[in-house]
Amino acid sequence: MVIAAADAGADFIKFQLYQADRLVGADPEVVRWCRQCQLDEDLCKAIIALGLIHSIQPLFSVFDSPSLQLACKLEMPIIKVPSGQAFNPDLLREIGATRKKIFLSIGMCTTIDYIMATKYLVEGGAAKENITIFQCNTAYPSPLRDAHLRTITMIKNLGWAAGYSDHTRGSLCAIGAVCMGAEIIEKHFTLDKTGPGPDQCVSLDPKELKYYIRDINDIQEALGDRMIQVTPSEAPMLKRRDYGNSAPQKNT
Repeated sequence: MVIAAADAGADFIKFQLYQADRLVGADPEVVRWCRQCQLDEDLCKAIIALGLIHSIQPLFSVFDSPSLQLACKLEMPIIKVPSGQAFNPDLLREIGATRKKIFLSIGMCTTIDYIMATKYLVEGGAAKENITIFQCNTAYPSPLRDAHLRTITMIKNLGWAAGYSDHTRGSLCAIGAVCMGAEIIEKHFTLDKTGPGPDQCVSLDPKELKYYIRDINDIQEALGDRMIQVTPSEAPMLKRRDYGNSAPQKNT
């Protein structure tokens, strides 16, 4: 997966880091499946080494304190807070205390929930400028009507860096999120859409991921800047514009 993500042009590849037996409230079947997918320290080190070879930065979503401690032991520069842990004050304060960059997803959150989550991170010691808040809807797939991309503008207006965790189908919402000011886009991808797991139906395969990233890069280029200006592609038209503005001459 690391190689496929790098080949598609991704900047990061994110994995889940958790202790399956600590997943509170999870169905026993979900716990059993998660236990099979749980990453140990050696696997994490292999992921990091492969990322270094292929120029892509691995990062991990942490679901509990032991997972956070492992991420810190591995010297990860960024900690991802999954939506479900935005309601965990103790873990948020512990994450804040690392003084690392933080990606915080706010799926399932109300405005008050989001305010409290950021409060706990800052109480722990996180600097506001090191926190990026990801607008997110946790349904798989998320319906377009629930994407609420305008939330990104609100996040920006409150002085936070903004991202978007995209669980919709296709790239439409990712493009819209970039237009709203999202600086980082997260998207699930898989090597096998027929595999087990709740998110396979909305995950991209490597080819789709490449097109998805291309669309994001294209809209970033198209946004340009805010100045009204003559662009290089318009330069050949300037002479014609001058002809159009020339005053007519009176015949004598």
